Amino acid sequence: MIELKKTYTCLLPYNADFHFIVVGVGGTGGYLVPNLARMISVINQAKNKRHSLTLVDGDEVETKNLTRQNFIQSDLGKNKAEVMARRYANAFGIPITSVAKYLETPRDLFEVVSTGHPYDIPVIIGCVDNNKTRQIIHEYFFWAMERKRVIWFD
Repeated sequence: MIELKKTYTCLLPYNADFHFIVVGVGGTGGYLVPNLARMISVINQAKNKRHSLTLVDGDEVETKNLTRQNFIQSDLGKNKAEVMARRYANAFGIPITSVAKYLETPRDLFEVVSTGHPYDIPVIIGCVDNNKTRQIIHEYFFWAMERKRVIWFD
């Protein structure tokens, strides 16, 4: 027998500002970030918005990452979130926050979400390659849905 989870609906205000949080900026996240940063920059300028972006990853760039991830030789040994934040904040002229650690508990994600403006709607984008972190995001999401608006893409 299949057990279905409760479904939540969330109406978003037209003029909402969003706090985009990308968890994992290696393979998938590393290629999402430049496009997301570009979109945020264009919308913020054209619509006078204040969407924000935070990148979360505890991993460092290794030689093996250079063949399939969006990193270059000079990034070796540096934290992936910090590299991406610095690179695309400079490229698109927007502030990008980096969190150079792994999510160990839903509380860790709560702290990241709390760095945004209190009225921003968090948009969590999971680009992780492990089930443990995906489960942490899942637990946070269902806890948060009871209390505030939150969006999660995985």
